[in-house]
Amino acid sequence: MSEKDKFNFFIAYRGQPTEKLVKSFKKMNAPVKFVLTMKKTKHFLPSLKPMIPKMFQNNVVYKIDCPGCESSYVGQTVRHLQQRFKEHLGNKGPVKSHFENCKIIDPTDKIIHILDRSRSLPRLLTLEALYIKQHKPTLNTKDEFRSRTLTLKF
Repeated sequence: MSEKDKFNFFIAYRGQPTEKLVKSFKKMNAPVKFVLTMKKTKHFLPSLKPMIPKMFQNNVVYKIDCPGCESSYVGQTVRHLQQRFKEHLGNKGPVKSHFENCKIIDPTDKIIHILDRSRSLPRLLTLEALYIKQHKPTLNTKDEFRSRTLTLKF
């Protein structure tokens, strides 16, 4: 059997056990060509896990852009983004007030963007502060993050 007719079999190299496996297949004359790799095969294959829709993601830093003007809002949430967005549209906060002034009647989830994510709440709060500093959103009215200084520890 020629090398062309053999099936490629990718396997992570793990030393002597891998070499024994290759020898045993060769003894059986199996139509297999072993390709020994240093990385796991799962790093080369796409994930079979379905993507979580944007509005059902949690532990995110997000940005809401006003569709009527250049104004924006940056925030963070540990809950589903959909729930937090509904709160922005239902509460008498800066986002709802601005949308009323801009005559935005029915905003869709197309105006909300995920900027970053983290499972750690302190890191999420830090990311939010950094993105507020970077984007300078006009709808953020709280000054609690503006006076903080970032300290890096090595």
